[in-house]
Amino acid sequence: MKILSLNFFAATMALVLAGDALASRARVLVMGSGDPSDRILESFGSDGSFYYQDDYNIFYNPALATHANNWVIVEKSNAPGNTSQGGFLIAENNWRYGAYFNRVAPIFGHNKMERLRPVEVILANKISDELSAGGILSYGSFYKAGKKQSDLALRLGVEYGAWEPFGMYKILGSDDVTNPAYTNKQWIVGLKYKWGAWTAYTAYRWLKYDQNDTITEDFESDSVGIGATKKFDVHERTSIYLGTGFWRRTTADHNMIPVNISAEIKMAKEFALRAGLGFLALDRLNEDTLEDRTSGRVGATLTYDNFDFDWVIGARIKGGQDPNNMAHLEDLGDTSSQNFGFTQDFFSAASLSYRW
Repeated sequence: MKILSLNFFAATMALVLAGDALASRARVLVMGSGDPSDRILESFGSDGSFYYQDDYNIFYNPALATHANNWVIVEKSNAPGNTSQGGFLIAENNWRYGAYFNRVAPIFGHNKMERLRPVEVILANKISDELSAGGILSYGSFYKAGKKQSDLALRLGVEYGAWEPFGMYKILGSDDVTNPAYTNKQWIVGLKYKWGAWTAYTAYRWLKYDQNDTITEDFESDSVGIGATKKFDVHERTSIYLGTGFWRRTTADHNMIPVNISAEIKMAKEFALRAGLGFLALDRLNEDTLEDRTSGRVGATLTYDNFDFDWVIGARIKGGQDPNNMAHLEDLGDTSSQNFGFTQDFFSAASLSYRW
């Protein structure tokens, strides 16, 4: 019986640890985003990566949708709140249009934001060989006892040669459900530049909560960062990414110097392995060094025809209740955890995608 169990496990892993997916949260979670602050590109992989080429990068720069063809994806994960998300993208000549459902990242900053169930509309156009532009409009809402929580945000991006400017503006962010009620204001500006194997990037985010009472103090925060990553194609099937930078959450006096190391190995046409290491050489909050947050991530992909199944290991932990912190979500599939085991959410995030 033990031998049969081992054989079954080996066969299952041979199927799971495979593939060459073109886009998924699971893959971004392993390779890393380049933003240790989790304020510009959120920590659950939904916003893409500054240095790793992935279709989810359209969620911070919609112009990059012109690199994709027809695509549909469904995802399941332990964060946020044991929920799911998915969407599609359609290619028509130089145009790309589509929609995405239940991605929590665009409504960052709301209390229990997973309950808003956002919908995003995507539109991008390849204007010339050198120039592309795109936008994403997202909206989510929640009603309770005659009160409303709602969010409306616009993301815009351009790709001009090696330059990629992008931005976000929160048109509406109100919450009458939470006590005290508040208004959430935000905007983001950023720029990415590609030079050979190098990718450089910088971004800034401003956020403010205007409390709708005379007792609770308003809250204001900003985050800024700069980084650079180099891709090493050490073999036709193996790529390694090495990067660093400096990131700061000014309001909290939180300074970070990340060291990112990630690798992708295409073992075969149907089989790819990925691993990533996130190390903070500096992680200081108000002059105090924080506890070790080094993350080791492992994942893989199975590919069959035009289907891709992506998967990443993570551990499940309880988050706090601070609405200004991404960790407030009810259950977090924490791919940064240093714990490992079959009882620690072996499939922390998984997706099935198809393109044609």
